[in-house]
Amino acid sequence: MDTMSGKIRWIDIAKPDKKEIAYLRKEFGFHSLILGELVKPSARAKVEAYKGYLFLVYHLPVFNLRKKRSERAEIDFLITKDTVVTAYYRKSEVVDSFRQKIEEDAAFRRKALSHTGRFTYYLLDFIIADSIRQLAHIERKIENIAANLFTDKERELLEHISYIKRDILEYHIIAKPQDALLDSLKTVGEKFWGVSMAVYFENLIGGHLQLVQALSNNRDSIESFEQTNVQILNTNISSVMQKFAVLAFLTFPSMLVVALFDIARPIFGNPADALIIVGIVSAVVLCMIIYFHDKKWL
Repeated sequence: MDTMSGKIRWIDIAKPDKKEIAYLRKEFGFHSLILGELVKPSARAKVEAYKGYLFLVYHLPVFNLRKKRSERAEIDFLITKDTVVTAYYRKSEVVDSFRQKIEEDAAFRRKALSHTGRFTYYLLDFIIADSIRQLAHIERKIENIAANLFTDKERELLEHISYIKRDILEYHIIAKPQDALLDSLKTVGEKFWGVSMAVYFENLIGGHLQLVQALSNNRDSIESFEQTNVQILNTNISSVMQKFAVLAFLTFPSMLVVALFDIARPIFGNPADALIIVGIVSAVVLCMIIYFHDKKWL
């Protein structure tokens, strides 16, 4: 449990244990059901007002570099008029970065620790900005797809595109529900802190809208590249099939000529019959190749 103080107090708890839960119950009188939610992930994001405090559950996407996919992380807030408690179940790099900024930037520390509403705003704004920065890995992958179009890697790109689409979808599933949460926070926050906080929460809504729009742009881009890649792949397959069809067409008359001469061989009885047949077949095939090439079928 880490604590920072200014005009307000910030209590930050990673992986809350029974001792820390007991401290929160004794110190603030939080309801047991609410404290029970601090020790396990919540199914949905939410903000609820209770007598003298707010309970906020915020979900954020975090990219797992080892699994190469986005996963849901959660930060819980218990907010009174003079204290903000944050709790989460695994190491949170974004909270660590926020704490470091407070420690290193005296002016920011004064602003953040001056009011629990403003502290909540600054931390959520920090989280949203971090989520937007995390989209960079998706954007780099999309740029790589664009760079490798028309390089005869269509089958390989299909797999990469599928992974990117999965990542965008997972990111969207986690991030999109926070729209409703932030709208609710604006309504609940105005009642809890006063209308002066409305502009802060409207800014959060705008920042999150930027995140959702960036996701939408990435989704549109990868779908367009997928369509282009599929068209290239289909064109290549059609070209191969066309060549096989031409090859089959060339083979048929050759076999027909050979069969006819095989029938006629007893009549000619010439030892050079084989060479004659080869010459005639070659001439027929050559004429057909020239004709097909002229028609741009080859």
